[in-house]
Amino acid sequence: MQSNNKSLQSLKAGICGMKKIHIGLQLYSVREDCARNMPGTLEAVANMGYEGVEFAGYHGYSAEELSKILGDLGLKVAGSHVGIETLMGGELHETIEFNEALGNRYLIVPGLPEEMFQGRMGRDRQIDELYIREGKG
Repeated sequence: MQSNNKSLQSLKAGICGMKKIHIGLQLYSVREDCARNMPGTLEAVANMGYEGVEFAGYHGYSAEELSKILGDLGLKVAGSHVGIETLMGGELHETIEFNEALGNRYLIVPGLPEEMFQGRMGRDRQIDELYIREGKG
């Protein structure tokens, strides 16, 4: 019993000395709930003890509406899944503005459309062209 107590004390000391890790939920895992009731789902996520969320769609809510809901619940934005097309042309600026208003710093492209997989060289060329066109290259 004594050694178990010492182990627990050592574990607590180690954990207490660590930098706090914030835990968030990827909303894709509850996407059907979000589609039915985004505010209620976010409230349930907050009540479970999560500190942040990663969006996978906004279900018709504006950035301002979502930002208010998140603020009221004490949740932070950990990122957002977006389609590659939202990073091209005129949509890029809209995507940036929306996510800045939401307080989101991270955009994740979870997958690419099949037409971008014209072999590795074709895909790399298309991505390079995107960066050059948008002033990143």
